[in-house]
Amino acid sequence: MKLCLIFPPISDPRGPHLAPAALAAAVRRAGFDVILKDVDLEMALYLLHPATLKAYLQKAVAKLKTLDIHREGADWEMLNWRQRLSQCLAEAREIIPAMQEHIQVLKGNAFYDRTAYFAARKAIDRALDLICAVHDYKVRYKMDGQIFTTRYKEYQLKELLQAVDNTEANLFGLFYPSVAIPQICAERPDLVGISILNFQQVVPGLTLAKQLKEKGLKVVVGGTVYTKFIESLKTAPEFFTLCDAVVVYEGETALIALLQEIKQNPARPDFSRIPNLVWCDGKRVVVNEPFRSEDLSLLPAPDFNGLPLDAYFAPTRVLPYNLGKGCYWNRCRFCEISFINNLAGNSYRLKPVRLIVDQLEELSAQYQTPYFQFTDESCAPDLLEEIAELIIERNLTLRYLCYARLEPGFSVRRLQKLYRSGLRKLLFGLESGSDYILNAINKGITAAQAEQVLHNCTAAGVKFRLFVILGFPGETLEHAWETRNFLRRNAALLADPLNSFEVNLFHLDSNSCYGRQSADFGIECLQKGTGEFYLGGDRFQFTEGMDKRTLHQFAREVRHELYERAAVPLKHSGWEEYSLLTICHKEKETAKETVNSE
Repeated sequence: MKLCLIFPPISDPRGPHLAPAALAAAVRRAGFDVILKDVDLEMALYLLHPATLKAYLQKAVAKLKTLDIHREGADWEMLNWRQRLSQCLAEAREIIPAMQEHIQVLKGNAFYDRTAYFAARKAIDRALDLICAVHDYKVRYKMDGQIFTTRYKEYQLKELLQAVDNTEANLFGLFYPSVAIPQICAERPDLVGISILNFQQVVPGLTLAKQLKEKGLKVVVGGTVYTKFIESLKTAPEFFTLCDAVVVYEGETALIALLQEIKQNPARPDFSRIPNLVWCDGKRVVVNEPFRSEDLSLLPAPDFNGLPLDAYFAPTRVLPYNLGKGCYWNRCRFCEISFINNLAGNSYRLKPVRLIVDQLEELSAQYQTPYFQFTDESCAPDLLEEIAELIIERNLTLRYLCYARLEPGFSVRRLQKLYRSGLRKLLFGLESGSDYILNAINKGITAAQAEQVLHNCTAAGVKFRLFVILGFPGETLEHAWETRNFLRRNAALLADPLNSFEVNLFHLDSNSCYGRQSADFGIECLQKGTGEFYLGGDRFQFTEGMDKRTLHQFAREVRHELYERAAVPLKHSGWEEYSLLTICHKEKETAKETVNSE
């Protein structure tokens, strides 16, 4: 029995993703064969191949000739398409001949040259712009920021089905039938699993799912996106024309049970026996409850075997790893993490510390890398200290970064210990510099505590990234100024070339506390009920706080001032894998300079 696990486009192929590797480990241990396919990486390499780019240049020239704005029937859409295609063509002609050199920059030592790095990332996005413009002027695909959009409203089932069927406009009409699907079918899998973890993967992932299903393969979809939409799936039997079933929450036991069932009943497997499965019996959608959570202490280390680890767009391997499931704070009103992990009594679970370090040691040796990113939503300071003590005790050489909260527990002493164990960067959600807003969003910290942690990190040599949000419910201009002044006070810390920060606008997640209890917080959702799979966005208004025009103007001012003061445009990438490698490279260079000076 063979399972093919697929990570679909669209993402940023800086390194392997955790979900398929974690599932593969459990399924392989159960005695089944597993094929791992990173179709996101494969598609990026295909699109950026010289032969593909040459063909798209020719297609762009031919397409431009058909967009005659002077002919009868020409409209504003044709004009927009022509303008975009003309611009993309002019930019792409300059960078496409050197595309392979740009890719090699990201995979070699030239990556650490900031100028070469930015040129490479820009060139890739310019090439993808051209490819998109050939298909449809409304299609956008960018690796930086992981963006993929089409002309369709994918959160509405009707338009989602249209988007999946319009393979020419959604970019996959050539690659899937000619490359990806023949390779997958050649493996003759008994079951295909496709992980859809982010909304930009919905159309690419479901397009692939449907085409594989039409080839006669059994296909299930899993991941966090459709775990959020169990109630919507109950009334959407048409969704199951795209796949055979959806695995919600955790998938290890479900996939093993599915393979066992298919082995026993290959013609007509009984889906009613499979935990955490949502499926259609031909008449109605069935949700197999109660949902099952995994015992994390019994799960093996992620298994990346079969993935082309040296083909990713990074100079060395950085492996993802999670310490547990969920968030230990789990109370922020703007965040939907608590909803995603809402398994009764199991919203936050951890692996034993000894198992964590055992697995990190195992993975480091097996895949010949000291570099890890912990993918947990938030890592508690006391947990990190326990892990650090065991790493130091075993004299392991590891380098890692993780997400964390700006808590007083990150003292200088503790951070110094974490640094000795290999911690090099913490990614913090500051959200606001206003105590009023921090209290309103139930963040559980104060601005003064947050500021002290940043100084503690600096004293201990631990770099950081700050995430800031403007425009929370009820946030006034005065509150926003408190955030601006917080950033001003700490501009010297933020200016460190290896520290980073970003300022974003509030996004209303449908499954967050704010989304589910919007009326209680003075939020009017202007788009509520407009789509079966609507995740949220900026279509809302508040009864109190800044109006949208004031908010957007203020955000522009903050970015302009603080990004300049902190030299953000001159910094290397802040993306997780890239920033860890950049920090460690700088350390090595500094050590060499010190030795040479002596």
